[in-house]
Amino acid sequence: MNNALLPFIKKSLVLAISAALASTASSVASAIPPLNVTNITMDGTTGTTTSLVTLGAITKIDSATNGTTHSTNLFFSFGQFTVANTDTATFVCSSCGSISNVISRVTGGGASGIYGSLNTSGFTTSPNFWFFNPSGIFFGSNTTINVPAAFHISTANSLNFGSGSLPSTATTIGSTLVTGDPTSFGFLGSTGDITITGSNITIGNGSKIESANTVIINNAKIAPTSGTIEITAQRSISVDSSPAPSPALPSALTANLIATTTLTNAGKITGNATATTGNLLNDGTITGNVLASLGTLTNSATGTITGNATATASTLTNSGAITGNAEATAADLQNNSGATIGGSATAGTTLTNAGSITGDATANGNTTTAIRLDNSGTINGNAIATNSGLTNKATGKIKGNSTAQTDLTNVAGGQLGAAGKVATATTGNLLNDGTITGNALASLGTLTNSATGTITGNATATA
Repeated sequence: MNNALLPFIKKSLVLAISAALASTASSVASAIPPLNVTNITMDGTTGTTTSLVTLGAITKIDSATNGTTHSTNLFFSFGQFTVANTDTATFVCSSCGSISNVISRVTGGGASGIYGSLNTSGFTTSPNFWFFNPSGIFFGSNTTINVPAAFHISTANSLNFGSGSLPSTATTIGSTLVTGDPTSFGFLGSTGDITITGSNITIGNGSKIESANTVIINNAKIAPTSGTIEITAQRSISVDSSPAPSPALPSALTANLIATTTLTNAGKITGNATATTGNLLNDGTITGNVLASLGTLTNSATGTITGNATATASTLTNSGAITGNAEATAADLQNNSGATIGGSATAGTTLTNAGSITGDATANGNTTTAIRLDNSGTINGNAIATNSGLTNKATGKIKGNSTAQTDLTNVAGGQLGAAGKVATATTGNLLNDGTITGNALASLGTLTNSATGTITGNATATA
């Protein structure tokens, strides 16, 4: 190679890489529709014309000229669909008859911005509204949804019916495939996100917001007019977490949330929250039940769960407040210092408590050598190590019965029981260096009450 050419080659590579990066950045930026530009086009597969009537800030989408009716379903197929933050898109029924569902798809490959108002007009019935765009959907601070019944919106690839499905491509809508009510959105891999920023949205009972990828919600309010609504993602849901929003404006969602992978919340959720395969992290408030089916469940120091918290297959860590029961069905449960559990706490393996548990604390780990229930906090109910040992440390208080399958140790300073309660080591030894208010029983092992130990009731070593 001619060495004289090397500077030129290096410069060319740098320019090429810079151009590629600039192109990528431009592509990513252009994926977000501008707030102040309405861009609504028909793709030509529905209606008799692609022309739309625009009256000032209002774009009319007419059933007679832009739509296609099959049975009681009215279809609109768009190339692009974005409503500017000061504009309105109105779906008009011009003698369209009895309609059960207004169904819209976007086929042109660009994301949709519903930044302004979405209205319906002229319908003699109260149809459900279905809208899907696999390239992504954005909501803004001026978003208003005025539809007569449920509002279903998604980044799905298709809409399923009992007899077939409607794809998100610009294909003819066959009447035999799209009769009856839609049953569900169809997802054929990751597509666009649904991003809701600063919105205040009220939608009808039974409405669903469903993303084929992620749902990102920041500083937003979403609620049903009555009943319940659902927000789901084939991947993750983030509420006030990505990017970090203004803490003065936390989101308030009255909905059930279901994420296939991770769910993170720093806002306020009134409803149940579920992470199916990933982790669930709560830094905010959830008024409902919380479930991590396969991943970890973490309730941070700022987190409040007003309901039950369950991690089915992995660990549950609580540093905040759980007013209901807490359960790590097959793994460890850790209740940290300052944390509270208002109901019972159950661990499939080891339960460690440095906080407060109002109900019973149960560790189901199966071992003859390890301590599976370790308490340095307060347990107001019973403490049960069903297949292992129990240790109550110097700062620990257990006010109910304490039962260990193997060894039970009450460290100096530790307090067990109350009048009429029993501290029991079923097959192992019982060592008391602290205070047992009530009876002490070692069924098969030794019972030792040391020089610092006090037992106010009966002390029995059976064998």
